[in-house]
Amino acid sequence: MVGLKGDSAQQKGLFVNKEYKIRGFSGQHDFSFPVKVVQIFEEPIAYAVLSYPDAVQAKIVRKEIRRKVSLSAKAAPHGKNLSFDVTLSDLNMGGAKLDSALRIGTPGDLVNLTFVVDFEKSKMNMALLCTLRYTIKSESGEGYTIGVEFKDLTQNDKLVLHYIASQESATEFSSEVEL
Repeated sequence: MVGLKGDSAQQKGLFVNKEYKIRGFSGQHDFSFPVKVVQIFEEPIAYAVLSYPDAVQAKIVRKEIRRKVSLSAKAAPHGKNLSFDVTLSDLNMGGAKLDSALRIGTPGDLVNLTFVVDFEKSKMNMALLCTLRYTIKSESGEGYTIGVEFKDLTQNDKLVLHYIASQESATEFSSEVEL
């Protein structure tokens, strides 16, 4: 079943016996599958009953699920004496999502990312080399959402990232840049 927001099903373009493709993202897998609309209800709430898919196509996008965080950081195009204030909004052992007021590069560019975390009651200065994977306008229309992949991590970097990512509530990690 899927809920319909706002207008009726026909106004949304849903029709009984018509086939549609459902797409989604689980945090690690990008998936899609075809369904048919079996029945549409308008009252007491608008929703459509969908057929059960015969098969689901899934593609691994990330090796690990990202954990939400709120870490102030600096991002600098590699080899340039220019840095941008960014916020790490999620991360895992392989990469992170950054929120930035400005575009910091294009996919494939190298970026130096620096931030500070509290690790077992000690301040840890993290300096990571990253490859920029995507830059898109943020949902609010102000600023950018940027995906980066970590490169050449040291054993120490891996331990700290694992510690942050494995916390039950990683959102408790926040910091101010002190580099």
